[in-house]
Amino acid sequence: MKSPLPRKSGKMKARAEIEARLRAVVGEDSAIEARELLASTDDERELERRINRRISGEPLQYILGEWDFYGMNFKLSPAVLIPRPDTEILVETAIGLIRERGYKSVLDLCTGSGCIGIAIGGHTRATIALSDISGSALEVAKLNAQRHGLTAELIRSDLFENIEASFDCIVCNPPYLSEADMGSLQRELLHEPREALFGGADGLDFYRRIARCYLSHLNRGGSLLLEIGSMQGESVKRIFNGGVLVRDYGGRDRVLIVEDNRC
Repeated sequence: MKSPLPRKSGKMKARAEIEARLRAVVGEDSAIEARELLASTDDERELERRINRRISGEPLQYILGEWDFYGMNFKLSPAVLIPRPDTEILVETAIGLIRERGYKSVLDLCTGSGCIGIAIGGHTRATIALSDISGSALEVAKLNAQRHGLTAELIRSDLFENIEASFDCIVCNPPYLSEADMGSLQRELLHEPREALFGGADGLDFYRRIARCYLSHLNRGGSLLLEIGSMQGESVKRIFNGGVLVRDYGGRDRVLIVEDNRC
């Protein structure tokens, strides 16, 4: 192991040294990550530990213990997925529907860190429920709700199993990676919880399970919004017998909106 970085010689020199060590691992993002790591601690030994963790492939977000999503900062742990920009279109679409239709209640299913539901709650007046099968994930979601001053109901449940109420809007970013996807994961993704990634042989198991139960928990006139893999749009539409696809900022299918069409 290298000796602690000589930060007393100046932050610019230290950042250049960190960037050089990270370059083989993170490529063109090495300068950004070097800056983040250098700013994350004033302790030289702790900084060295964090650099070595990143070189070993651990995601920067877990090392820092927090990350920004939809203009808000969220606490993280390896018990939850790392929030990604692709998911922001799910939040944006939900906020638009809530404001347009006056929805009052939202369920964030498979909530993980709570970032989706909390971001929605922070930009609307809707009441928010956060649900996940993982108790460890719910602990992170609870901390994030407190961090952002949001009162949210926390429910430990395998999808709808322990959920009794119904909601105007249900949002969900379920596990949707297939067996083939899981076999070719980038090194960083291996650090994220498998149960929050793997969606069965074809990646669609959770959509099938949600389709069987969601109407019992959706109020009349409500909407179900699902994040999907960029190549899964038509397959998920068939599971729900229709729906409207929304593209993300990169032009890829990313959200399916399923409207309540009960008479």
